[in-house]
Amino acid sequence: MLGHERAMPRIVVYVSSTRTFGHSSRRSFLVAGAAAVALAGCTTPSPALTSVISNFGRSVRQLESTSGVMIAVSAKNVRSGRQINHRATEPVPMCSLFKVLAVANLLRLRGYEDQYWNTPISFTAADLVVNSPVATASTSMSMTPNQMADAALRFSDNTAGNLLLRELGGPATITEFCSSTRRKANAAGTHRA
Repeated sequence: MLGHERAMPRIVVYVSSTRTFGHSSRRSFLVAGAAAVALAGCTTPSPALTSVISNFGRSVRQLESTSGVMIAVSAKNVRSGRQINHRATEPVPMCSLFKVLAVANLLRLRGYEDQYWNTPISFTAADLVVNSPVATASTSMSMTPNQMADAALRFSDNTAGNLLLRELGGPATITEFCSSTRRKANAAGTHRA
């Protein structure tokens, strides 16, 4: 391909897929993601591409209908600014991803404050939820933030995740953390060659 190399555009893609009846569908997630990347990566609009982009929402809705999956897509070619969206502003279930974000946010806020990370925080039986192997095994009905983070990340302990979220002040803090991280990433991306 000498003389025909083309610089690859920088692309930002977010895709989420959730089965309306329960579990996510890997196939639908991959289909939506591939479509988003293909569309966002195009730098020169052709008549065929323009048709695909204009039919994108309808195509994704049809895929949702046939697969029983809700699909959220947001893809942007950061070089051209072209963006496609489907359900981009709707909240989507994050499953256990919020646990990673909660721990990352706590690390950002608390750093290595030993006293904070090692101070037990009490919880009640009402706080216990399913799939909480570490929290339900706690005989003291308390865990340190360090133990909560470990339980949430290594064992996907749902109670530990909920307790971390409560420590942060609720779901809005995760949204703000992600937004601030995105702003920093976008700012850093504009300075690259």
